[in-house]
Amino acid sequence: MQIICNNCASGFLYKKMNMMYNNPFMWNLIPADSFLCLMLNWDNINFDKIDFPDKTPKKGIDIIIDSKIIIRYIHILYDKKAIKPIKNFVDVYYYKPWEYALEKYKNRCKRMFETKEKPIFLIVDDDTYSTVDTVRHDNSIEILQKLNDKNFKYEIIWATKHNIDSKLFSNLNLKIIHPKSQYVGTVADYIIENKII
Repeated sequence: MQIICNNCASGFLYKKMNMMYNNPFMWNLIPADSFLCLMLNWDNINFDKIDFPDKTPKKGIDIIIDSKIIIRYIHILYDKKAIKPIKNFVDVYYYKPWEYALEKYKNRCKRMFETKEKPIFLIVDDDTYSTVDTVRHDNSIEILQKLNDKNFKYEIIWATKHNIDSKLFSNLNLKIIHPKSQYVGTVADYIIENKII
């Protein structure tokens, strides 16, 4: 199973299901425009073409895929005292966080290519985070409208607290779910308990 998510819900989901992280989209935030680009171009992305931006975010490490998609590993953190990676639940502290992020990215990409499973995209309305570039409810609607217009072929799960008429997105293989909160752990629990995947 390949769950590709715009935030850490996929990391919680894999962890709670005791599954190996088999794609690089775990414990990250993906900005709305990058997530749309990732979905629209999934079959044509060069996942081997990666770069680090000049500007480092305050929290985490950014990786740019194929010169157009930003993923932010928000749980890989710089700590000049950590000469070996130190794990604290999902956070990892290390004096070489870029090296650690790159290693994880490459290993998980390798597993993703080996499994050759179709992706299931999980969009979580990220109204709880304060960062400007996360996928919020209005971004989710915009993403889904654009995918609907393109007859997007992959399965999508949308976790939202809003009531939505699924007929608006009739060209999509879309499941709309309503967990009791948008907290990523709650979203993962809801998906498991209700056997959504």
